[in-house]
Amino acid sequence: MFHNVDELRQLNKNAVILAGEYLMFEHGNTTVLEVKLWLRSQGYYAHQEEVDQWMDLISQERDWGYTCNGIFRSYFFSYRSPHEGSLYAVPWLDLN
Repeated sequence: MFHNVDELRQLNKNAVILAGEYLMFEHGNTTVLEVKLWLRSQGYYAHQEEVDQWMDLISQERDWGYTCNGIFRSYFFSYRSPHEGSLYAVPWLDLN
């Protein structure tokens, strides 16, 4: 379904958090492309570059981990070891 640009919702930090966390809970991880597509399906005016900037900022604030294959990042929930300060994936988070 095509939308008039004036009818689309303005992208904001909370929308990107909601999309990212929803997709990470659903799939265990997510990418900027997946977040962008989900936001568009919800009626947001979302471009890859802007979503990427939000994901980078939010991942630092919310301590999300990510891996990068040189082309794109895959974000996931993580935690920091209190002893080493290292970032680890959450191995028990399997919602399937």
